[in-house]
Amino acid sequence: MIRTNKKWSNEENQKLLDLYGKYTLKEIMLKIPNRSAQSITSRTSKILHLKSISKTKWDKNTIQKLKLLYPDGDKQELSTIFNSKWHTIKTYAIQNNIHRSPRYHLENLMKENLSAYYWIGFLLADGCFYKGLIENKYPRYNLCLQLAPKDRNHLEKFIKFIRYKNSISVRKTKFHGITISTAGKNIITKIMKKFDIQFNKTYNPPQLNTFKNLSEDKLFSLIIGYIDGDGCVRKKKNSNNYVIQIENHKCWAEFNKHIETFLFNTFNENRKNTSMRYRKNRNTCSISITQNNLIRKIKTKIKELDLPYMKRKWNQIS
Repeated sequence: MIRTNKKWSNEENQKLLDLYGKYTLKEIMLKIPNRSAQSITSRTSKILHLKSISKTKWDKNTIQKLKLLYPDGDKQELSTIFNSKWHTIKTYAIQNNIHRSPRYHLENLMKENLSAYYWIGFLLADGCFYKGLIENKYPRYNLCLQLAPKDRNHLEKFIKFIRYKNSISVRKTKFHGITISTAGKNIITKIMKKFDIQFNKTYNPPQLNTFKNLSEDKLFSLIIGYIDGDGCVRKKKNSNNYVIQIENHKCWAEFNKHIETFLFNTFNENRKNTSMRYRKNRNTCSISITQNNLIRKIKTKIKELDLPYMKRKWNQIS
């Protein structure tokens, strides 16, 4: 039986080049067994194309050099080094089982450490999870984070945490950000499932039961990330008083109440009434924490846990 889907070996490729032009297709089929006429014709065309567009001799020394540089090398630099187009370099890498290093490590968000929970809270507030299609057929999952220029340093903290190797994009709106796209069932869907994050999360907050078994420090870290993303931490004008305020769509009211209750209970602070307010004209709700003593305790714990907090906001609290 003729097999046509098995990967061509380097020996077969070289043999095909040696036979091409000297023998007929039927004769080549006899000398390279288990390869169909279509497979041989297609492979010949591809090899000749590579030879025509590449000025590099892809011998053992070149392949060894490719193994060293390909995983982490810049595409343009590699094209210059090997004097070949990127498609050619990529093809030879695939043939020799050489792979690019991961451009990011989103699995860091799944780890059971406080920094991971902080960033999950931040993404709950400011991240964008959405689904697209490749060729209108294959699913592609995306995670996007866009911040204002004044918070670029905070974006760089996140980039460092997930070991993101691509560059930060700057949109016409002046927002700085990154977009990570992956195809098929992947780490983005696992993150969304673990933390009950929905694609249209603006109107679909996670269920509170998702976080019921978290330790106090993990839930606190997630809340601080959420506040840094969607909240305002500031000193009131012409006053020595501080305020933490969160305002978003009214469907987040229960989630925000839970945050408020957690913070008061964690630091044994008394609260007479909820600060929840609704704005019908905006369809939003907000909570405001104004107790200076509680806010100072929150900042102290943030620093004790060494969270990657947004300094632009929290440095206003003294």
